[in-house]
Amino acid sequence: MKSTVSKLIVFTLLQMSLIQASKAQGCSANFDYEAEQLAVTFIDLSSGDILTRIWDFGDGSNPGIDPNHTYSAPGEYEVCLTIGNFNPFCFDTYCETITVVEYTCEPAFEFTRGANNLYSFTNTTNVGNVTSVLWEFGDGNSSAFANPSYTYNAPGTYEVCLTTYDGENVCGVFCQDVNVFPLGVGDVKNRSFSIYPNPSDGSFELSNASASGKLVITLYDLSGRVISNNMVSNASTIVDLSYDVPAGIYMLDVDAENGAGETFRLIITQ
Repeated sequence: MKSTVSKLIVFTLLQMSLIQASKAQGCSANFDYEAEQLAVTFIDLSSGDILTRIWDFGDGSNPGIDPNHTYSAPGEYEVCLTIGNFNPFCFDTYCETITVVEYTCEPAFEFTRGANNLYSFTNTTNVGNVTSVLWEFGDGNSSAFANPSYTYNAPGTYEVCLTTYDGENVCGVFCQDVNVFPLGVGDVKNRSFSIYPNPSDGSFELSNASASGKLVITLYDLSGRVISNNMVSNASTIVDLSYDVPAGIYMLDVDAENGAGETFRLIITQ
């Protein structure tokens, strides 16, 4: 009995010394992962002088050194990475429970922009059994309506996502960017102007067909930030415009005193 206890004490002390040695060498196992439904790529973030890496994917498959794994079914799996070395001695294990999904739907949606930045979203999903949906508008707000309308409070680019459900299970996710312009930019106005050339190096000619009185010309970037704002005292036939800005896409808003106006999408190449 004493011999067994002595062996157990020696074994425990040996384990403790090995753990302390591994920590002393700064060996630490860690990983992240990227999932494309059932196919998962694990990214080794371990630190230290490492000789071997062994992945256990938690689904009953044989552990191995390949960090890429495809699961046979969705679910939660405890994945463990074990690292080690002999000289200097190093040994550590890190485990994390991951959730693997399999989508059976192919969600899609369209949207239109109305007055005052009111956006109407239409679910056009036609593949899969969809029993409910969740819309996320990219600004922290969401909706469970089938085809919601939503008003943004600030200009910018928002990633809108549609998640579809088959019962309680997520069966698909689809996202696309929505550009929201300042109020007034992009609204339909009486077509009274034309601009040439477009694209250009920043120099444009604004032709006026029917506007009169004062003319307010505002240049915005796609985030809604005002780049330039100027006023022409008397709207004339042609107004020369010149913008020294980085190459890119901009919005030019033209408003005349008599109510005429136009919004242009300018492409500046420099």
